[in-house]
Amino acid sequence: MGVTHTQALKSCNFSEVMSTTTTEEDTELRDLVAATLENSGILGKIKAQLRANVYVALEEGENVKSKSKLVNQNLIDFLSTTNGRLVASLVREFLEFFDLDFTLAVFDPETNIGKDFKYRERSKLIDALGLTELTDKKSPLLSEIMRLSKVSVLKSESPTPTEVSIEDDQHTSAQTSLNEDLNSKSEIFDKSDKLIFRQGF
Repeated sequence: MGVTHTQALKSCNFSEVMSTTTTEEDTELRDLVAATLENSGILGKIKAQLRANVYVALEEGENVKSKSKLVNQNLIDFLSTTNGRLVASLVREFLEFFDLDFTLAVFDPETNIGKDFKYRERSKLIDALGLTELTDKKSPLLSEIMRLSKVSVLKSESPTPTEVSIEDDQHTSAQTSLNEDLNSKSEIFDKSDKLIFRQGF
C-alpha cells in the first residue's frame, strides 16, 4: 500500500516543524551563551584579541609568533628542552589514559604537539624513563612515577642497620646507667636504715 499525498504532506510538515524547532532552540542557546559571555566581559576580550592578532598577521606575516600576545613564550622555551617535552608527553599520556578528549582538544593546540615537537607514546615514555616492567598497566605513568618516588623517599628515611644498632646501644647504655643509679640509691637507703636501728631511733 503506497503512501498517500496527504500522508506525504503531513510527513514533510512534521519534518519542517522539527527542523524549525531545533533551529529556534539552537538560536536561543547561542544568544544565551553570547549574552552571558558579553555580560562577563569575556566576549569583548576575545574579540579584541582576535582583532589584534588579525592585524599582526596582516602586517608581520611569518613573524606573527614573536608579536602575538597569545603566544606563551615560557611554554615554548620549556618545550625546547628534553625534560620539557617529556613532561608534556607525560601530561598528554595522563589525559589520553582517561579519555579526556575535550581537554586534549585544548591541550594539543596550546602546546603545538605534533608541530613544534613530537608526542612520545606510552611505550616510548616507559623506555625513556626506565620504568620497564615495573609499570602498572592500570595506572597512568604520572601515577607510577609518584609511586616510585614515594618508595625512594621511604627508603631514604628508613634507618640503616648501623643507625639502628647505635640507637639500641644508646638505649641499652641509658637503661644500664639508670639501673646502676637505682641500685646505688637502694644500698644507701639500706645502710641508713641499719644505722638508725642500731642507734635506737
